[in-house]
Amino acid sequence: MDRVSFVVLDEADKMLDMGFELQVLSILDATRPDRQTLMFSATFKKNVRAIANKLLGPNRVEVMIGRAGTSNENVIQVVHVFKNGYRQKLAWLEETLPELILAGRVIVFVGTRENCEEVSE
Repeated sequence: MDRVSFVVLDEADKMLDMGFELQVLSILDATRPDRQTLMFSATFKKNVRAIANKLLGPNRVEVMIGRAGTSNENVIQVVHVFKNGYRQKLAWLEETLPELILAGRVIVFVGTRENCEEVSE
């Protein structure tokens, strides 16, 4: 790890928000002090920003697109609640997916690799 000169933390806010600050610090402490560190996040809440400031130090460069702590205004999020769990979700997806594809690009998030394989079939 002492030869690592470039560290990328994607979804850094999620890692820190989930309580992995000590693990991230441990990794960074094991790398070169002159490394370049990049942290990517769609949103950076205030409490997570404080941790990020501690991790990156005073010479950090911050690049923001949009407003910090908010998601993109052009994203439309629709929430469906299914009482019967995964099977009902899968049936809804199979029924609705052709319409979604016609409307544009689609990203489907699943909880496990097994679910991913089932959805892709």
